[in-house]
Amino acid sequence: MPSPLCADCGHSVTCNTEVPISPAPKLLGSNQVAPTAQAPTIHRMVANTQRDISRLDLEINRLHETAHELRQKRDALQTFNTMHMALISPVHHMPPEILSEIFIQCQDTAPFIPTDWDGGVRLDKAPFLLGKICSRWRYVSLSTPKLW
Repeated sequence: MPSPLCADCGHSVTCNTEVPISPAPKLLGSNQVAPTAQAPTIHRMVANTQRDISRLDLEINRLHETAHELRQKRDALQTFNTMHMALISPVHHMPPEILSEIFIQCQDTAPFIPTDWDGGVRLDKAPFLLGKICSRWRYVSLSTPKLW
């Protein structure tokens, strides 16, 4: 299977390291020891495999760092985009009269007053809650007598 390449530089994202074929497959998983003649070959294979593992570990760390940097850039772009989308949101162009009517409808459809309510001001309900959204909504909610 071909190795995936970096979209920017064409560098191989994975290396071409393959698991080698054992020179003593019948001995693997047994209690037998490799013959003396095969020992140097097995030592070289173990050393080469350790080198490949180290190289893969370095590549994995590099890719983790790259992924972390990409996530940070993506988060920054998402924040930038969200903030700019708010500037062009249709609700900001809505006439105050329409917004006021929506606020009144919100209050009319609010859930029943809880049984443990002591009759005091509820800051977590309309119109106070609506006034916490932004200065324009605060102005509209304070300027709407039907909310009070």
